[in-house]
Amino acid sequence: MRLSDVQRLFYEAVRADTAPPEVATVFVGTPALSAHRRMNIYHSAYFARQEEVLSEIFPRVKEVAAAATFRRWVKGYLLAHPSARPAIEWIGARFPGYVAAAEAPRAVADLARLEWARTAVLLAPDAPAVLTLGDISAEGFAGMKAALTPGVELIEIDREALALHRGESLETLERAASPTTRVGCVVYRRGHAVLHRSIGAEELRALRLVERGETFASVCAAFEGPGAARAAAQAVRRFIDDTLIAVLDSARPEGNMNDAP
Repeated sequence: MRLSDVQRLFYEAVRADTAPPEVATVFVGTPALSAHRRMNIYHSAYFARQEEVLSEIFPRVKEVAAAATFRRWVKGYLLAHPSARPAIEWIGARFPGYVAAAEAPRAVADLARLEWARTAVLLAPDAPAVLTLGDISAEGFAGMKAALTPGVELIEIDREALALHRGESLETLERAASPTTRVGCVVYRRGHAVLHRSIGAEELRALRLVERGETFASVCAAFEGPGAARAAAQAVRRFIDDTLIAVLDSARPEGNMNDAP
């Protein structure tokens, strides 16, 4: 048997509730501990370690759904979506979609999306250069292009998911029977702190335009109606203060102090 065959058998045995019969002939056992019982130890450790990590990524989902339900979701998820990356921190990337497909309440599935977005933001690389007010000139602002920093996630979720994250119980929200409202949410990193806040439709639209690399003229045009110019200016200032925007090198004004060595 080739090494690759042994590795494949080990992987299949670790993930299976009942190890294949070939385990007894390929792996060494003893009278006190058979090859199958030894494999069961690895099997338990394989799922326990990943459940531990998923519990750390989705603490409120585990609390809201109850431990037994969460454990069932984790087992099904790991069987359906084995880790595709060497870093275990990314194991939860597809968990929100799995929870939604498992017919969890939509607020719980959206809570999972929020918790994963917070983890993804924490794992994202730093931006090469974050836009500051000093990078902006009155003459060049309208045509200036920018992009979101890597540590920003934009999602649309039920408002109830935000309440669940704050510590509200699902039972309390269900008793309130409030109309379901979808809201925009920006998740971002400031230094080493991960933050999130709900945002209105215009602000979400503006950030989507930043994400696409549009000019600030287009970004500001996302705001409409009376007071649009003031709302756009306040929003852009907030984006900058929250370090959401990474200026594109090609759009940085020449001679800016931030370009000095």
